[in-house]
Order: sequence, then C-alpha cells, then structure tokens
Amino acid sequence: MNDHHQIFNGFNEVGIYHRNDDENAVKFCHLNGILAGNTREINDFAMKTVANYSQTMEALNSCYDLLS
Repeated sequence: MNDHHQIFNGFNEVGIYHRNDDENAVKFCHLNGILAGNTREINDFAMKTVANYSQTMEALNSCYDLLS
C-alpha cells in the first residue's frame, strides 16, 4: 500500500483516507458504505485514486481485513 491510502479505525468509523495530489484534497471513504454496496462510493474512490487498480483493491481488502 502506498502513502496515498491511510486506513482509519476509530470513533466507530472505519474507512480509508485518500489523498489526491492532483486535487490537493483528502477524501474519507467510509467502510460501512462500501460494505453496504454503495456503488457510488466505491466508484468515486476508484475514480479519484491516483493508485492503480491493484493498489486500490489492496487498500479496500485491507479494510475488509480489519473486520475479519
């Protein structure tokens, strides 16, 4: 996992902080939205990430691992 993804687990929230260097913005992706099948949130994360597909999936899989 690269530095653009930071797993966050606290305050009853689990998700991914994603830094987009191009937009100089930080986005928090809620894991509960992903697990609930929130397609828009998944696509938004995938579209905005500067990582390639495999790195995106690695970040998402790391989130799933937190709950297992």
